[in-house]
Amino acid sequence: MLELLVVLIIMALAAAVVLPTLVPPTRAAVTGGDAALADARRTAIRRGEGLRFRLDADGTWALVPLAGGAPVDSGRVTVGVAPERVDVIISPLGSCLPSSTRDGMTFDLLRCTWRSS
Repeated sequence: MLELLVVLIIMALAAAVVLPTLVPPTRAAVTGGDAALADARRTAIRRGEGLRFRLDADGTWALVPLAGGAPVDSGRVTVGVAPERVDVIISPLGSCLPSSTRDGMTFDLLRCTWRSS
């Protein structure tokens, strides 16, 4: 009886580890540049590679590997007041480094978000 209980516990633990990988993640609707950047950050962490996120003033964005090559993902979002271009390098661990700054804003490197100063 004890052996059966141990086997059931081991099977439950294995199922708890494996099931999240079998269910594909749902993609949240991207409504702005910050949401697209958050999605790009999750993609970099999931892929385990450095990525470059580019957002143009017209709302077109692309996610490109740092090593070069074809874009990993791209799309278009609605942006309010945007600078001429946002270019952020995302590490495989999820930290971000913007290539430009916004007036009156600071960038949180660990959360990949812009904040008012």
